[in-house]
Amino acid sequence: MALRQLTTTLYGLTASTLALCAAGGAHAQALNETSVADQSGSDTSVGEIVVTAQRRSQAINDVGMAISAMSGDQLRNQGITDIKDLTRAVPGFTFAESQKGAPVYTLRGVGYYEESLAATPAVSIYLDEVGYAFPVMAKAATLDLERVEVLKGPQGTLYGQNSTGGAINYIAAKPSSTFKAGGEIGYGRYDAFSATAYVSGPLTETLSARLSGGIDKGGAWQHSYTRDERNGDRDLLRGRLLLRFEPSSGVDFTLNANGYRDRSDTVAAALLKVTPQSPARVTAPVAGQILAPEDPGVADWNPGLDLQNREDYYQFSLKGNAQLADAVTLHSITAYQHYKVDSVRDTDGSAVDEFRVNQVGKIKSFFQELRLDGEALDNRLNWLLGASYAHDSVLENNVTSLALSTSANAFVGLGFQPFDGTGQFSDSRITTKAVFGNGEFKFTDQLSLSAGVRYTNSRTRYSGCMLDVDGNYAAGITIIARSKGAKNVVPKGACVTLDVVTAEAGLVTDELKEDNVSWRVGLNFKPSTHSLIYGTISRGYKAGTFPNLNATSSIALTPVRQERVLAFEGGTKVDLGRFVHVDASVFHYIYDDKQLRGRILDPLGAFGASEALVNIPKSKVTGAELAMTVRPVEGLSLRAGGIYLDTKVTKDFFNYDPFGVRVNYNGEPYPFSPKWQLSGAADYDTAVSGSLHGFIGADVTYQSHSTSAFGNSPLVTIDSYALVNGRVGIANPDNNWRLTVWGKNLFNVYYWTDTFRQIDNLSRHVAPPRTFGVKFSYDF
Repeated sequence: MALRQLTTTLYGLTASTLALCAAGGAHAQALNETSVADQSGSDTSVGEIVVTAQRRSQAINDVGMAISAMSGDQLRNQGITDIKDLTRAVPGFTFAESQKGAPVYTLRGVGYYEESLAATPAVSIYLDEVGYAFPVMAKAATLDLERVEVLKGPQGTLYGQNSTGGAINYIAAKPSSTFKAGGEIGYGRYDAFSATAYVSGPLTETLSARLSGGIDKGGAWQHSYTRDERNGDRDLLRGRLLLRFEPSSGVDFTLNANGYRDRSDTVAAALLKVTPQSPARVTAPVAGQILAPEDPGVADWNPGLDLQNREDYYQFSLKGNAQLADAVTLHSITAYQHYKVDSVRDTDGSAVDEFRVNQVGKIKSFFQELRLDGEALDNRLNWLLGASYAHDSVLENNVTSLALSTSANAFVGLGFQPFDGTGQFSDSRITTKAVFGNGEFKFTDQLSLSAGVRYTNSRTRYSGCMLDVDGNYAAGITIIARSKGAKNVVPKGACVTLDVVTAEAGLVTDELKEDNVSWRVGLNFKPSTHSLIYGTISRGYKAGTFPNLNATSSIALTPVRQERVLAFEGGTKVDLGRFVHVDASVFHYIYDDKQLRGRILDPLGAFGASEALVNIPKSKVTGAELAMTVRPVEGLSLRAGGIYLDTKVTKDFFNYDPFGVRVNYNGEPYPFSPKWQLSGAADYDTAVSGSLHGFIGADVTYQSHSTSAFGNSPLVTIDSYALVNGRVGIANPDNNWRLTVWGKNLFNVYYWTDTFRQIDNLSRHVAPPRTFGVKFSYDF
């Protein structure tokens, strides 16, 4: 019943808007989502890629920005099935998983490492123009794709704030005009099983549909180094239904209903070093923890602990298009998303119960956008005007168990027992409104000017605190509060965050109001049909936000201000003959108020340097990027890419490293920003008989060392590494069926994606070892 009501509401809201305007329309000028393919004929090996990066169909060589694009077939053939797999194909893109599982995406050094559900991204993710307000919601985005476009640099004018690093656009495969069906089944190391399937075609003369789904099971790649236990099984279900309705010439609607259910194991960590926050309080079990060996796939966790994740997500979106005149089209996007999580994560990296988190949360998100676009002045001007409204509600209520940590003994000196743990509660209500415009004017066939602007107004209403769990913390905090002038007794289970003014413990409420103007100006010069030289200047913003953490005082819940970046970029895109394509760019970003999960001194004097959100006043990014595709002979494709990054804090800024030491960040590089990232791939396809083709391929990626935190400590270094993946198989000449044997991390390289400290333990997330398997796909 709820599903029917929601679908009816979405349809009615968009239909009523479009119906009033579409009576005189002739033909719908919907966004043409052409697949990434050779657009120039079979005799041209490189060809033109068509993208919709600027909300309209354009050849990629006509778009004055750095874009990495891959077709759905390319993604499947290379085994890129998850957003994090894009690190193998997109220079400058890195992935890390926070301790609570929230993914952290960084593009050209621009990212935001934060654990709270309400943490907004610096690299936004979109599916068919509908954005995911928070990165944790995007697990179903990679199902059944037509292509993916990775847009680099600030994208605030067309994609809104929170895209200072760029935007990842996933375009789903659309309903077909004829019946089609297909699927893929695979089996791999550690009993990993996967399957996907789709069916597509017309239902009536005006209605077509595409239904797709996928399942991932097994694959427990983590092993305990203290006992015979495994972890890491996947149990993920994904599904999507697309309905395209064309009631009349000039009007069309597309309903997208999609979601996922995840019951996979949460990822455990590996212990690198024991670093007691308070050495005088260290317990024997913590002091006696066993460090992890440097072995791929190692981790440790509490014996018998259920590390199952429980995530559920669904989304409904309705897109409508109506042509109002020969060169004017109205577009509407209405979307609703719902996400909930209840998971347990053991992130201390050992079998000792030193630090684990039970995360419980819920997100509700509504989005509405209306825009007009068209052409004028004899097609020399492409223009776009629009407005959007979004409301996000994020509720998070976690429990942290730290009974054996040194923090648990903070009040023992006052005569109280160690406390078992704490809770963290936050409730964020975020309303965002925006108006925007974009245009491109052709002075001549070779020279054009593009410009865009967006005004954004946001308001966040927040309440949150740290919670008592067993009464022992509440008793200890009562004594401290009274020593500071408070009169009340803190009851068991209540908020224990002290107000810095009144010294009373309770719920912290606050409000953050911000506005900004993103803009972009670019000049494009096309010396030939298949080449482009461009230069851009742009301003982007990332919204401020509140944290969810163990806040001993209200000052720890101070929101972080919005950050802003001023970006300069110049580049070229050129076809060198028929078989070579080159993209090259240089860029310089000037950063103000870069957001960071840093630290402040605990005002209670009991916990040392405690986590809080902070702003780094001044920093910068300078870099250069090169990508090349070469197809020297029929059937052979070679790709290579690389990026050089120089990130740096450029002004004195004092804060605390993960070990509580006060340091000056001036001159330090950004975390998760390796100076060098290189990638290469080769694929060869040839006929082995009249009815059989053979193929073989490999890709290699390299990144130099980086860090996972400021502080210039070797303990938080992520060492450099190179990974090699391969594939070989057979297919029929039409590629209707394909049998592939694949391998990832073929040389079993030991590497990790981050290093972090949880009170007394320094741990890291170690990446998977060598995996291999077989998959078979068939399209009817």
